[in-house]
Amino acid sequence: GFGIPTVEDDELATRIQKDLMPAGAPYLDGFDVAGLTLPAAATGGDYYDYLPVGDDLLTIAIGECSGHGLGPAMIVASLRAYLRVLTANSMNLSDIVSKTNTLITEDVGDEEFLVTLMLVQIDQLTKSMRYCSAGHQGFLLTRDGEVQVLRSTGMAMGLQAETVIPEAEDIRLRIGDAVLLATDGLQKMVSRHGEKFGTQRMIELIRKNRDLPARMIIDYLKKACRDFADPKGRAEDVTLVLVKCDGSDRFSG
Repeated sequence: GFGIPTVEDDELATRIQKDLMPAGAPYLDGFDVAGLTLPAAATGGDYYDYLPVGDDLLTIAIGECSGHGLGPAMIVASLRAYLRVLTANSMNLSDIVSKTNTLITEDVGDEEFLVTLMLVQIDQLTKSMRYCSAGHQGFLLTRDGEVQVLRSTGMAMGLQAETVIPEAEDIRLRIGDAVLLATDGLQKMVSRHGEKFGTQRMIELIRKNRDLPARMIIDYLKKACRDFADPKGRAEDVTLVLVKCDGSDRFSG
């Protein structure tokens, strides 16, 4: 087992987690992408990554491992490594997520860890997205103001080694649509008055600022979360990725 985490373990876990996160957002014609992670002091296992899979495609991974300290950080380090190898060798999201689950379930063994993962692939040529999810959900905010929940397509990882996690139906993206991927840290954040930040508040903040660049919207969310959180409360990891379909093109104009 991983034993009882010490202060040194937590510091090491924080460093591992920080090193795993991408340095900046990739460029994708017609899209505006920004991500953020705010690790808690006693870090858990939040994770996001941009996985290169070809000139016209961007694969975004987001997920988390339950618990705090070194154990989840190590599981997430393995998760990232598996995904980088598997996405380099396959374009099939169901195949990638299902194989990752098999490997992660072996790593978890008898430990009580649950790992959720969502892989989202955006095609800049067809302006469409596809996704596959093990116990994780996202949100599509349409330009008409509707919110569509991108539901999980299979069970969380670490429960059953041999299971197929299917892909969802392809989704056509229109200019003005936005895709929000998040771990549940922001929604679960509690104020000094005992109120939860919640999903609705997160979505409303994006709606209100939807015409701004993705990086600015993410920065507003970061500020909102810091203003809201009870400084004496238990901090949660917060991880967000926002993808705006803005139709911009480096060759236009």
